[in-house]
Amino acid sequence: MDEEQIKQEMIDLLMEKITGGLSEKVVDYGNNPRNYGTLAKPDGYAKIKGPCGDTMEMFLKVRNDKIVDITKYPLTISLFRAIGVVVISKDLANLIH
Repeated sequence: MDEEQIKQEMIDLLMEKITGGLSEKVVDYGNNPRNYGTLAKPDGYAKIKGPCGDTMEMFLKVRNDKIVDITKYPLTISLFRAIGVVVISKDLANLIH
């Protein structure tokens, strides 16, 4: 086994440990973040702190009573957990409208 194969195997093992129990969709969002960051002049804003102390901010843009954009910015929360929350939030927002 050459050095590159060893590196790749180590990365694969690490990712398996980190993402164990997460759906492929959440892992994909973790590796390729979307809806991440802040929005200028949001119509809605929330700073959420969970019982474990994780904190994140969420921003909403609303037009004609419909959510047109939603983003999140984790402050002390793991990226994968933050992404999971926003994936669910955006999916729910799309179902409503």
